[in-house]
Amino acid sequence: MLIAVALVNCQCLAQPVTPSNHRVETKDLNRQYRAPAGSVGEQAVVRVPNGSAFPVSADAGRFLRLQGNAPRDNRYVRYVTAPDDPRWFGFFIFEPIAACIVVSFFLLFRLIDACRGWQRRPQTVKIVGNEQESLHPLRVYDYPASSPTGYSRSSDKSTNYIARHWQGELSLVTSFWVNGFLGNVVAVLVVAAIYASTDLKDDFHPGIALASAILMWGALFAIMLWQIVGVWRSATHYRTANAGHYWGGIAKLIIVLAVGRSIVDFGQTGIPRVGELYKIYAGDEEVGRYAFRLLRGGEVLEFSGGITFGAAKEFQRFLDGTEGVKVVSLDSLGGRIFEAQRIGDLIKGRGLSTYAGDRCLSACTIIFLSGRERILGAGGRLGFHQPDFPGLTSEERRAVIADEERRLRQLGVSEAFARQANVAAPANMWFPTTAQLLAEHVITRMGDP
Repeated sequence: MLIAVALVNCQCLAQPVTPSNHRVETKDLNRQYRAPAGSVGEQAVVRVPNGSAFPVSADAGRFLRLQGNAPRDNRYVRYVTAPDDPRWFGFFIFEPIAACIVVSFFLLFRLIDACRGWQRRPQTVKIVGNEQESLHPLRVYDYPASSPTGYSRSSDKSTNYIARHWQGELSLVTSFWVNGFLGNVVAVLVVAAIYASTDLKDDFHPGIALASAILMWGALFAIMLWQIVGVWRSATHYRTANAGHYWGGIAKLIIVLAVGRSIVDFGQTGIPRVGELYKIYAGDEEVGRYAFRLLRGGEVLEFSGGITFGAAKEFQRFLDGTEGVKVVSLDSLGGRIFEAQRIGDLIKGRGLSTYAGDRCLSACTIIFLSGRERILGAGGRLGFHQPDFPGLTSEERRAVIADEERRLRQLGVSEAFARQANVAAPANMWFPTTAQLLAEHVITRMGDP
């Protein structure tokens, strides 16, 4: 036989009882009092905590009725354990499974002050005299808010919907399905609002980009934490109140899988992106510093080094301060695409020519292709590969490559050349031949500027 115990507070009165009568009649009940162990019929012996006792069989049902909890069936009428303070008591339910008993006692004031009216996992007391032991969930009975002792559970419940979800007060269906969907909608709106407010498409600022990325991920994790904690607590309450039902366990399993997936996504996407934005903010030492120099009496402006944040503004200052610049000479291994596009727009807007006497690779080709006349020196090489940024998903990478192919087509190259220019992986490079460059009008002529 399996003996399960349900713990009940006198807050759970089904029918009001006058406090004075409640105390007097309870005190007059006959008990197996102050025994080190109590007998539960002929099934087992339970060690009784200090301050608790067993009402004798004849008075057990009366004890439950005095608490306002009339027995719903006859399985546990004979087996009740009660402390000296009758505001807490336990009763036993027999189930035809294995031999075990769970005896739970909570301190009333700890429940009210610390637990805010919520039941915690029970401590257990073993059956003495049985060889088999197993654990059976508590069977929990609903109860109204008021009691003759003056305590009220309803006053401890929050009226705030967000807080109620967090505390697990909502049903499992509401917590899992409704708040799961609403949380995702809120997450999308928050990310969209942050992205729109920073307006990064028109003017890139590393500090703003880094802060917005951190804020986005922080908001996502805060919303996810709210969802997870609420569903987990609601599932715990569901399993406690519905012994033998598996939906609470399934909900927890899904939560564990979702958390695992989120951690993987953050490791593959969030951390690389935030890390790369921090590198840009810190000065992009890995890309290298850039430098400008005026040559041939101010007709040629040489740009060398990495294309990092701030290069476009510096380039514009040189152009504004020098009236005779006609050609931009390039010697760069590449860098940030956005900054290269801004330099290219300045070149195109002023009708300047571009020249590559040595290496012009990766993002540098964006600048080169923006020239009115595009000149390749005898030792010059143009190198192309896929655009890249840490943390790009496969879908995002395809979209970025499609944008780059579209940009090359707008510059006048064929579809085949634009596609080939984006075949090489970010760690590799494709170097078209001089004949290919001339045929595709990527360069207008060979020679010196």
